[in-house]
Amino acid sequence: MKPKAPSEHEDGLLEYLEDIIGTSKYKEPIDEAMVEVERLQEERQIKMNRLRLVEKEKAALEERKKEAEDFIRLRNELVKARSREIQWYLWKLLARETSLKAQLVGNPRLAGVSYPHISPNRRVNTEKSWKRRSNSTRVTSNTSSF
Repeated sequence: MKPKAPSEHEDGLLEYLEDIIGTSKYKEPIDEAMVEVERLQEERQIKMNRLRLVEKEKAALEERKKEAEDFIRLRNELVKARSREIQWYLWKLLARETSLKAQLVGNPRLAGVSYPHISPNRRVNTEKSWKRRSNSTRVTSNTSSF
């Protein structure tokens, strides 16, 4: 008798001992489990390949993401700088308006008035100050055509 059967339909010493011991009943579930393991390994390999591909795509997009974040950060700094510049101009215009009003009224005490409570570094709510100025009387030129 050969140690192991050359085909499934023949018997060898191993198959004969399995029949005697009673382990031959486990052969079929083991074969089914092996088929399932192979299927799961193939599925795992497919998912691992996909994961590697997605990681490569993510790494490629990471540079563009960083670039976009830097652009947004610089744009934000630019907007803040422009805002400070406009607030400074508003502050200067308010000081000039007070000076001109004082000159028109003829009050020399108010001619050199500055706004100590409003500094160029302090944020000014431009919308409110613009509404206040537009509702107040405006200084017009002395030349009028009648």
